Amino acid sequence: MTPVEIARLMEVGYLTVGTDKHDLMPEIKSATQDYLNNILVEIMEDVKANISVTRPLETILFYGGGATHLKGRVESGAVDVKVLDEPEYANARGFKSFLAEG
Repeated sequence: MTPVEIARLMEVGYLTVGTDKHDLMPEIKSATQDYLNNILVEIMEDVKANISVTRPLETILFYGGGATHLKGRVESGAVDVKVLDEPEYANARGFKSFLAEG
């Protein structure tokens, strides 16, 4: 399968073989959770590597399309963790505010 075909398969959640339709959502959801858990470990390692006594963090802000999946999954008693509302539109909102200033 090509990358485009795989992307489409992930979007629709099933595979048609002849006249049979095979639901792939259980496998897709499982793979998504595994990927999310792995990427979350990497993100937190990067965040922790940038926290020091001389550069403490007060807030961690997640934005962008993937941030939706992090909501409620990253918590800290020492740092305020926020996910923007509709984080997938963060860049568009930023460009819009930039254009409005000009």
